[in-house]
Amino acid sequence: MITSHYVIDHYTEPNSTYTILSNKIKLGQLVFNIQEKAFEIVNLKVLKAIVAFEKGNGVDRIYYPIPLNPKWLTKVFHFEVKRLNVHYMHVFTSKVHGLKIHEQHNRYYIAYTIREKVALANQMKGVQVAKPQILYVHELMDQLYLLKREQIEIKESDLANINKCFSEELKKD
Repeated sequence: MITSHYVIDHYTEPNSTYTILSNKIKLGQLVFNIQEKAFEIVNLKVLKAIVAFEKGNGVDRIYYPIPLNPKWLTKVFHFEVKRLNVHYMHVFTSKVHGLKIHEQHNRYYIAYTIREKVALANQMKGVQVAKPQILYVHELMDQLYLLKREQIEIKESDLANINKCFSEELKKD
């Protein structure tokens, strides 16, 4: 199911890349089970159900990525939040993970600036600057590993606490 088909729309509207979930998540990460209205750890059974849906085997879609929000950052990943009125953003800081995340207009960005030298047809030279955007919880887990070499392992007891923490929101949906 892994595909390398990429278009510029995936950069400008990254949600469009989530039509296929199986190449985005890894074993041990979290997804939302729409039938059970609960978060689950991705195991082989869950991954098999995701792939069956993506292959079009007549299976309903059960699992969805979990959108990142302030509650996930503060309650689950232990970030502290501070409002920067001058920049119209919230800054989430984690002393545990040694990472900052900026939130502007309900979008989350890692507080790292990536600079890439660009040369177009030997006529124009410059630098492209970007901050990685995080849409979902599993992406935050990936970034923590990529940037800090910090593997987050979620146990069944952790999962029970997470589902309890979000139980009110899950009942509303």
